[in-house]
Amino acid sequence: MAWKYIKVSREGGLMTITLNRPEVLNALNKGMLDEIDMVFSVITAMSNTNVLIFTGAEDRAFCVGADINELAAMSAEDFDNWLILNQTFFNKIASLGIPVIAALNGYTLGGGLELALACDLRIAKEGIELGLPEARLGLLPGTGGTQRLTRLVGPGITKELIFTGRRVKVEEALRLGIVNQVVPAADWPQAVNDLAKDIADRAPLSLQRAKQCVDAAGEYPLQEGLDTERRLNVECFKSEDFREGLAAFREKRAPFFRGR
Repeated sequence: MAWKYIKVSREGGLMTITLNRPEVLNALNKGMLDEIDMVFSVITAMSNTNVLIFTGAEDRAFCVGADINELAAMSAEDFDNWLILNQTFFNKIASLGIPVIAALNGYTLGGGLELALACDLRIAKEGIELGLPEARLGLLPGTGGTQRLTRLVGPGITKELIFTGRRVKVEEALRLGIVNQVVPAADWPQAVNDLAKDIADRAPLSLQRAKQCVDAAGEYPLQEGLDTERRLNVECFKSEDFREGLAAFREKRAPFFRGR
């Protein structure tokens, strides 16, 4: 399929979606979200994708959120619908049954950071900046920034970043826990690939259920979370992949997981 706003590539079980509007710093628009949603449909229908990577076209930006020119032309009703569309879309990212990595290769601002927060892991190129600058425009982060960032780093840090709207250098983002890794520019493509492959080599059912358990930790009381953890682990214990993992360990070879 010919994509207008994204690029899609695959290497084995790794799929990469590149946000491809570099002329506007990979700003989000409805066309881009619609195209990504089509990719999600393929991922959901097929079982040959183990890890999904989001990144931005060229090196200037990962994504700077909504296109300001498009925002300026919206009515209040249009804006409300836009927020609903984005919230629904980011929820889809968060609920995908596979690990999702945000490979932050440039400015990650506003809705771009909110997109990254919906992913499971964030790996960032050295020298980039992140932020939620909406208060500088008279808005607030409305597609997950107030909620997902609070769950990640706590209310104090979240309020400070939103109230000031300042850009955070990536080293500070690492210290705060917003990103998982910072990678030198020279090592960038290989580091992203290595992380994704390392994850993709693990048992798919284990990854899916571990993601469910960790996500549930912020929503359930402790005992309910522990019950969920136990139940899903028993499901893994019954799987063919667990038998394969045991056999590979005993035979001192790499396992070949089938996701069943």
